[in-house]
Amino acid sequence: MSRFNQDQISYYLTLGIASAKNDEVDQARYYLERVLRMHPEFESRIKALLWLSQVSTNDIERRSYLEQVLVFDPTNPSARRELAILDGRLSTDEIIDVEQIAASTSHHREPEQVRSRRFVCPSCGGQMHFDPGRNHLACQYCGRSMTEAEAAKSSGLISTEDFFAAMARGEGHRWQQVAYSVRCQSCGATTVLGQGEFSKECPFCGSPQVVDVQLDEDVIEPHGIIPFTLPREEAATRFREWLGAGWFRPDDLMRQAKAGRPRGAYLPFWVFDFIGSVKWNAMVQEGNDWVPINDVMSILEDDILVPATHTLPAKPLQALDDFSLAELEPYTPEKIAAWPAEVYQISMSDASLVARTRVKAAIETRIAERYLGDRSHHSLNVSTHMVNVDRFQHILLPIWIISYHYGDQLYHVLVNGQSGEVEGEAPTNRAQVALLSVLGFAVVAVVMFLIFLILSN
Repeated sequence: MSRFNQDQISYYLTLGIASAKNDEVDQARYYLERVLRMHPEFESRIKALLWLSQVSTNDIERRSYLEQVLVFDPTNPSARRELAILDGRLSTDEIIDVEQIAASTSHHREPEQVRSRRFVCPSCGGQMHFDPGRNHLACQYCGRSMTEAEAAKSSGLISTEDFFAAMARGEGHRWQQVAYSVRCQSCGATTVLGQGEFSKECPFCGSPQVVDVQLDEDVIEPHGIIPFTLPREEAATRFREWLGAGWFRPDDLMRQAKAGRPRGAYLPFWVFDFIGSVKWNAMVQEGNDWVPINDVMSILEDDILVPATHTLPAKPLQALDDFSLAELEPYTPEKIAAWPAEVYQISMSDASLVARTRVKAAIETRIAERYLGDRSHHSLNVSTHMVNVDRFQHILLPIWIISYHYGDQLYHVLVNGQSGEVEGEAPTNRAQVALLSVLGFAVVAVVMFLIFLILSN
């Protein structure tokens, strides 16, 4: 396409959008339809179709324009949201302002002139706050720190652009009225118990400090649940085996660890499916030269699992991922009748950013392996702006929680209530670690000395 034609397309598109904003419907349609007849590039075509859907007064015609947008961009958030409104799955009264939600969840402070931004930890989904002493953003839950630029690059910056009808709604659905909710005054966990079930202790920390609470109106009810299949006795056995199998653990750990009985609970997770395409480019070495290479790759990533709780340690909870989601069952209140279930602490929008970060990392690895292979390369750049969430679920997964003391320190171990996988915290034998470090330095010193002797000769 010539530069002249592209300039004309931009010109008519600008006129069409301006006319639409001024409610000059006939003039807007004239300019926008003219843009489409000029075979515009991707972004101009999408804008023209979206604005034509806005000025159309016929629902059939409007749907046609929106569906054309999805042909070119299957995850376009504006088109999907408008189609949800046309289908009756979303009311305009339900659409919320993301910035107002972010402001309402923040602590009260004196008014100040700040940019409306919120950063989410790409590791655990926790809120990141600015640490003036280190000039970094720091996660208050897992301790990860990063610069503001790194947070924005890793998708830690929440966009004001919603991607689904669900993201546009402020209300979810309350859990069934047969649920009874309590909050632990020690660790802060909020759990939901089935009808007739009453808790005297917290399933997460064992504390007896639990009080009755009311759930907020916007709590989203779980879509699915995986029932417990691993018995409590087997969970205890897996824990003891794990405790004695690690490297660099104190010799007396098995004897001195004072563990309580396994406590079963359903923990909240978000599950996301992603769809779209990515554009990427890199510099690849060919002989003595570096040459640019680029391509486009279709993306379909299913079952990206993100924990929705901060009650338990982040690292073992993130590593506990050996679940067969094919065994998910529809959630009903009766299925938690004998078990407590925690209410999620990480919102769907925050969790989706964590999932996006993981998808991007997986895409970069796949490109390096599939397209670049053994070739030397650098400056790999991957654009994921056309990759978006296709579907999501809020699910409850079965986990046995075991707390134990070693010395004056408390540790937590998690056992998958479906597969028996074990992840947790354990003390280290500092003397063994120190000895290994000394041996490592000694090996490096010997190697350097041998290299020196070879070069000297």
